[in-house]
Amino acid sequence: MRAATRLFNERGFHATSLDDVAAVLGVTKPTIYHYLGNKDQVLLECVKFGLDQVLEAAERSRAASGNGLARLQAFLRRYAEINMDDFGRCVIRTGDEVLSPESAKTFRELKGQIDLAMRALVAEGIADGSIAPGDPRLIAFTLAGALNWPARWFNPKGPKTSAEVAAEMMDILTRGIAGNGAAAAAPQPMARVEESPVPAAAPQETGKPARKARAGAKAKAEAAAAPQEGRENAPAKPPRARAKQP
Repeated sequence: MRAATRLFNERGFHATSLDDVAAVLGVTKPTIYHYLGNKDQVLLECVKFGLDQVLEAAERSRAASGNGLARLQAFLRRYAEINMDDFGRCVIRTGDEVLSPESAKTFRELKGQIDLAMRALVAEGIADGSIAPGDPRLIAFTLAGALNWPARWFNPKGPKTSAEVAAEMMDILTRGIAGNGAAAAAPQPMARVEESPVPAAAPQETGKPARKARAGAKAKAEAAAAPQEGRENAPAKPPRARAKQP
């Protein structure tokens, strides 16, 4: 079954023929028809295997010891690992539109069970205070969305194993939802970023005293000029004297 799953992952459903599947399974096409029926059913069995792995991980995590956040972290780590394996990648890369209506319904129902299991883990963490208050549905969608993408970009031949990538991603994602004060500390970097423009605004603040000083100087100048205007309006002798000189 893993060989067939890899074919679907590499070529896609439509580009993979039943002959290709029979060849990698080492059986004849009639054998596939006998046990599975058709290519649609083969694909459904592949994705069901991956989805069953995720559901099993959710059940084990909910039954484990520790607080809600610890149980959620255990599930997310396993969830990410499965998504980087052949069967999990097949789940992520398969759209229900390629399946028959009956198979698509089964596919959606299984994915719905996983969604509910993740929401339950989140809700349990919120209830015991290990996860910050929030909408369990939105939190679950956010976590699942992030952990689904390794199915597309993870390279098994890369510098890190799937377990290492899963652990790091789980740690990154759960820092922001941790309760008991951890969630309150998370936004601090953003607060510093938002405050960073303040130094640039400082000249505008220091400009106010400067404008006040200039206004004061202007007032003094006008005050000093007032007596001069008074003297000019007075019947001063020097102007008359200069006017009489021919």
